[in-house]
Amino acid sequence: MSWGWRNKPRSVIKTVQWFKYFSNLENENWDYTANKLAANNIKIHPIRRKYYFDAQLEEEDSPINGLSYEDYLNGTKDGKADSESNARNDLATYKFYGFGYIDNEGLIRVTKAGKLISEGKFDSELFLKQLLKMNFPSVCTNYGRDIKDGNRVFPLQIIIKLLLDLEYLNGYELAYIFLCNDISQYDSLANSIRKFRADYNALDNKMKSSECEEIFNKYAKEYFDYVKEPNKGDPLSYIDSIMRALDFTRLFDISGRGLYKKVRIAEHSKKKVELINSKYSFITINNDNLDAYMEWYGNPDNIILPWENKDDRKSLLVDKINLLDKTIHIVNEKYELEIELDSAELYSKVNSMDSSTELKLFEEELITKLTTLNEEIFIKYTSKNEDTRKEITDRFDSIKSRESEDMAALWLECNTWKSLVAIDGNQNVVRNFDVEEDLTPKSFAPGKNNTPDMELYYNDTILIPEVSLMSGVQQWEHEGSSVIDHVMKFIDQDAGKEVYGLFISNSINKRTDWQFFLLNKESWMGNPVPVIPLTIEQYSDIISFIYAKNIHIKYFVELIRDIHENTLSLDSYKQWNECINNTIIHWKEEYV
Repeated sequence: MSWGWRNKPRSVIKTVQWFKYFSNLENENWDYTANKLAANNIKIHPIRRKYYFDAQLEEEDSPINGLSYEDYLNGTKDGKADSESNARNDLATYKFYGFGYIDNEGLIRVTKAGKLISEGKFDSELFLKQLLKMNFPSVCTNYGRDIKDGNRVFPLQIIIKLLLDLEYLNGYELAYIFLCNDISQYDSLANSIRKFRADYNALDNKMKSSECEEIFNKYAKEYFDYVKEPNKGDPLSYIDSIMRALDFTRLFDISGRGLYKKVRIAEHSKKKVELINSKYSFITINNDNLDAYMEWYGNPDNIILPWENKDDRKSLLVDKINLLDKTIHIVNEKYELEIELDSAELYSKVNSMDSSTELKLFEEELITKLTTLNEEIFIKYTSKNEDTRKEITDRFDSIKSRESEDMAALWLECNTWKSLVAIDGNQNVVRNFDVEEDLTPKSFAPGKNNTPDMELYYNDTILIPEVSLMSGVQQWEHEGSSVIDHVMKFIDQDAGKEVYGLFISNSINKRTDWQFFLLNKESWMGNPVPVIPLTIEQYSDIISFIYAKNIHIKYFVELIRDIHENTLSLDSYKQWNECINNTIIHWKEEYV
């Protein structure tokens, strides 16, 4: 195998979140050791431990949970595992993406890209620049050491070319790229994928992994002379991590689960991807010196994206206008509407602009027009069809399984909004988070001015759904308490209307559960603040049942009301979960 991808941490989001703790220690000696050994007889590196403790302090499944900083620093409760290996893995990933490294004197160094992370200015486009420069072999990673004869791999170059030629790649197909050690091997790479795809599509059971792997290995051997060896890198093991990295750029659309995931070019990014393919030059520098290489690799300002000039920016805008015009034409024809668009005027406006600032602002305006149009189409016409509803329920399954962990929280927010829109009825569901033009999630609700994730209005009832993937004590501290504030705000400003909160998470922490139980009965306001907690499992089950029976939104609202009212008769919080489950069961029985 020619090269690989960092799997620890798999999540780009976690990598970015944790990096700030590494950055806080810039110029500290990473290699400094204390004059004592940990309980498992390994050397103690105080700076590594300081970094790891800070980064993991709020993580739910962290190995340091329950340890004080003093205990962790002293290594007295390390057990058998090398607790510092996790810190070394994180460091390797930071180097891999060009965020930071350790210099020859053992000191922590932070690149310009890393500093932008610390300043909260790092975004998907800056990450794209890092991936465009990523190449193997390089001095910042062991990957690609067996690439010989001056060959070089730019992963994004190969992936983009494949997607433009083949439309999509599933996990097995994408894995072939790790056997390719130069763009000159592209034809062999594309042919191996075509051969795999033909055999894969002929399978009776495409979910049988042993048969899929057998086909993968067959063409890996035929085109790359690759044979899987024990204790050697496995191309299939990198798929989850590289898919997450592609997802983070916002240029690609990821769907499905496991190795059956498919990556495509996102509809709203096709022009950008085409420009990268046709106009971007994949180059690197002499990488023998780590400091020099990281100064280049870690500086997002030393490359220019193909659309960062007036003419190509205009071509992007023309593409947006064409897409807007095409979408309106399809909608008008399909639904017998008369939406009008003066595209000639928009083209003229683009041609008259000379300022980069003007062009960027106009691009945002066009994106808003497309997003608004697609949202209107979804709400009025497509949300309630069978295919859309299936996509929604499948997405909940994916979120529950943590298959798309990096985007799971964003998708939970977006999919919950979609799920409520897709219920029969005349409800108005207002989202407070941002979406891309194709209604995939872009960013969370801002959290400012006591703004909830979304609001549902139906007759005289207001439902305030809030979602979270947090669990443990953090759930109440970071999410649960804010839900109360949101509900109280609407109770105060909408006197005479029924207001209910709905809190959805993978699991409900006992403290969160207890607090909501009490507030359903009474509060410091002198009246209840009703918030109903449901697991994603419970909520998606309810939604699936609603879709199957074509139940009106009125009756979903009644279910939430029934859960609240049944709570009032309970004497003990310990009875509440059973009460919620029984209320759901009895509600379903009415429609069987």
